[in-house]
Formats: sequence, structure tokens, C-alpha cells
Amino acid sequence: CMCQNGYTMDSNGFCQLVQCNNTCLTCNGSFANNCSSCKQNAVLNGSQCFCNNFYYQNALSGNCDLCHNSCLTCSGSLNNNCIQCKSNAFKNANGECICNNGFNMNGNGDCVSITCHPTCQTCFGSLSTNCLSCKSSGLLIGTNQCVCGTGLFMDNNTGFCLSCNNTC
Repeated sequence: CMCQNGYTMDSNGFCQLVQCNNTCLTCNGSFANNCSSCKQNAVLNGSQCFCNNFYYQNALSGNCDLCHNSCLTCSGSLNNNCIQCKSNAFKNANGECICNNGFNMNGNGDCVSITCHPTCQTCFGSLSTNCLSCKSSGLLIGTNQCVCGTGLFMDNNTGFCLSCNNTC
């Protein structure tokens, strides 16, 4: 004889109603490792439920709640609760996911490649005021812009500083 979901057989052979652990949808015991099926956004591994990527286990409800959009895995919903980061990002000491150099975070929390302004060698955005370094002949000034030194002019197409001719 077998008991239905939500019930377990006691030592006398009777089916008794079981209060499942809050992480389980259905179970054959009251512990977290007695799950038969899982709630939404979780997967059964052995007989225990684990949240999918982008979700964390809410300790109060047992539900898998959504992480902050910058996190791959997390311990809570805030941007500093990240455990693992998505592609092209790293976790800083505060638990936040930060995009690698050459990438910017979009509205979905994904780190996407940046196209630098032609005057920049490396950058944190696509504007001429978003330079981190300049092409070989450029000079980085305090406003994060690249400028040319005396006797040179900026080629607007390539971003390189070129020598002025005699008529400059």
C-alpha cells in the first residue's frame, strides 16, 4: 500500500498527513530533503529543491524569488546580494556585479560591449567624454576627453592626432 502525495506512512502502516518543508510542492516527509516535486522556478535534485539561476530561496516562504537583474545567482533581491555574475562581469567586495572593461550594463543587467568614441582607446561609454585612455598620440584630460598636443590636430574619422601642415 502506498500513500498519496502529501501523506506518509507511519510505523503502524497508516497514511498520515505531512506538512511539507516550505521549499517543496509535494513531499514524502517534513524535511527539505523529502521533496517529491518543487515549486515554480526550482528544480528537484535528488529529493531536494534548488532554485534555478536568476532566483534565490526566500527563507520565509520557501519560494524562489527573482534576483537583482545583474546577478546570475544570489542570496537576496538586492544588487549587492550577488553570488555569481552574468557573462562579462565580476563581483566586487560589496557583492555587486560590475561589468568588465569594455562593457556597460544595459537595462536588463547584461554587460554588453561598448563602442568607444573614435578618440578613445578604452572607455566606459560611447561619448567623447567617456575615455579611460587615448590612442597613441592623444592626451587624456580631466574631463575624460582625449586632446592633441601643440602642433597636432584631431582627425575626426580616426581619432588620431596628426601633424599640422605649414598653413596651420
